[in-house]
Amino acid sequence: MTTDPVARLFAAQAGLATRAQLTTAGLSRSALAWRLGRDWRLVLPRVVAAQRGPLSERQRLVAALLYAGPGAALTSDGTLLPRPDGWFDDVAMAVQVHSREYHDGSDEWDDTVMSDGIYPEYGIVVVGVTPHRIARSPTSVLARIERAYAAAAQRPRPSVLAAPVGHGLVAGAPR
Repeated sequence: MTTDPVARLFAAQAGLATRAQLTTAGLSRSALAWRLGRDWRLVLPRVVAAQRGPLSERQRLVAALLYAGPGAALTSDGTLLPRPDGWFDDVAMAVQVHSREYHDGSDEWDDTVMSDGIYPEYGIVVVGVTPHRIARSPTSVLARIERAYAAAAQRPRPSVLAAPVGHGLVAGAPR
């Protein structure tokens, strides 16, 4: 058994890991960039494969779970959507709270934009808010969410399913 934490991580997750897991395991950002340019590849936003070739079916499923984050689950057809911060199931509407503090100076912002962009592909309405706006103007944030909810209620609900997972929900498609 290897004592290298990066090798152990890849071995435990079918040759896949997130950028965050790799840096936590001791890999520097520059070393990660160097490996991505040579031996490894980015298979989803923030998910790295320790190989250049195609992924197996199992690896694709593991990559989807890593992309979705802690507490995620796959739907029966394998389609997975990220877990939103808030979810209104009756109209399939997600509320995402984006913190500048969380995203500043990292690849997390790109990952968030990519993540939010997948919801509309399945007909899900997304309302983005910030903690600063919630604190400064909670009434206007609530009014914005209510307007989006009313608009979402006017259309047929898309065929997605949100299921409880861990401390939240994971949305999957189709229903």
